[in-house]
Amino acid sequence: MIVLRRLAAIGIVLPLMSAAPMPDAAGPIVVDARPITHFENTDPTLNRFGALLFRGGLVLSSADPRFGGWSGLRLNPDGERLTAISDRGHWLRARLVYEAGRPQAVRDAVIAPAIGPNGPLPGSRDFDAESLEIANGVAFVGIERTHKILRFPIGQDGMPGRGVSIPLPPGMTRGVQNNQGFEGVGVVPSGKPNGGALVVVTEEQLDEAGNHVAWLVGGGTPGRFAVKRRDGYAISDLAFLPSGDIIILERRFRPPFFLTIRLRRLPIAGLRRGALLDGPILFEASLAEQIDNMEGIAVHRGREGETVLTLISDDNFSAFQRTLLLQFTLKDER
Repeated sequence: MIVLRRLAAIGIVLPLMSAAPMPDAAGPIVVDARPITHFENTDPTLNRFGALLFRGGLVLSSADPRFGGWSGLRLNPDGERLTAISDRGHWLRARLVYEAGRPQAVRDAVIAPAIGPNGPLPGSRDFDAESLEIANGVAFVGIERTHKILRFPIGQDGMPGRGVSIPLPPGMTRGVQNNQGFEGVGVVPSGKPNGGALVVVTEEQLDEAGNHVAWLVGGGTPGRFAVKRRDGYAISDLAFLPSGDIIILERRFRPPFFLTIRLRRLPIAGLRRGALLDGPILFEASLAEQIDNMEGIAVHRGREGETVLTLISDDNFSAFQRTLLLQFTLKDER
């Protein structure tokens, strides 16, 4: 069981374990949440991991077969409402319940198909949604395989409406392989260099120097830049910190069973066309800790003004993986 779970964490058994998608109908679902009280498997007293303090987490599950595959995540400013997008093109909206600052339950969950320019994403060529950003009443979703960015207006109920494709800079989709595409999207905060521009980072599309290809879409200086590739890691997602710096979620698999994830911080001051961004490692974890195939990251402020990072895993719709939601405080970040 453990061997299969670890193989599934990087998709090796995905073709065997995927469930057939159900006909789509928006509506409420029940999400079970089992609290995670410690992050380190062998020493429950540890709560400091690099620059992060573990706040708590949840193992999420649902009897609804559409639940799972969550690759993009955003929380509202107080962290009490989450929006996620799945690989198969479903939205999840839900309320997070906390006790003493720790996530304890998920309530009022609603699942719905994302509607693109050609209809529902589930079952379409645009089903492989990999990244999510929500800013200024709009959701942006990065799509692999067809290599698009879709823009969805957010309704009064918080649920995104019908999406449309946004124009991309010339050459942005050239040479991108099916599973190397738009893994992280984020909107640069106003008042920062290129404020309002969309940052798009690819998972494993590499430039001539072996670094991750990334793009600025819109803003004052749109065009290509790069993120330094280090230690064989692929990029899973990105989010902006309150300071404006970029935090990237990375993962690495080394056969047969070694999976690690980490977070790096990239300075906003260097963000411009033609730049090479690099920055320090904030955190690294392996299967010795409570991780799975972590694919989404979101940032919000806690009640004391602290910066909270929330990670979610993509279970690949596999019986041998878990949907984990993990929360950490970023130490000394306000």
